[in-house]
Amino acid sequence: MKRARTLFLAVVPLLVGSGCNLFEPKIVTACETVIKERLRSPVGYKRVEILRSEAVMNKADYYNYLYATEASSAVRESRNERFEKGEVKPTMYTVYVTYDAPNAFNAPIRGTSVCEYFSERGSDADVADFSVKVDGKTQIEYLTDQIKAAQ
Repeated sequence: MKRARTLFLAVVPLLVGSGCNLFEPKIVTACETVIKERLRSPVGYKRVEILRSEAVMNKADYYNYLYATEASSAVRESRNERFEKGEVKPTMYTVYVTYDAPNAFNAPIRGTSVCEYFSERGSDADVADFSVKVDGKTQIEYLTDQIKAAQ
């Protein structure tokens, strides 16, 4: 028991010091990480409000989502069959993040970002920075647009 307590006391400061909040949903942490990476001055980021929702998709919503995101008709058909068999539970997780952050002139500006995560398993346990869309774009899509705009 004493060894477990010592390990706990050693690990908790590391997690807290690294910005990991043990009591915060993983999706909120992932969303805020991506938002901060897109800011001019991430150090000035201050959260104002977080609103979370999750919506299990019906057949029509799931089909529309697949049609918008999956180019291959064979993959769409396969996933629809899995839906019909009850093998998937498509769920869209949405987080609205309102925050204050300094602009280029160091003036605080209030912003709101919409962060989305899609899961076929009905769980947000596997969410990661690279798998969320913030304001409609994954981090890869956002960086690609930034590179194109700079050319």
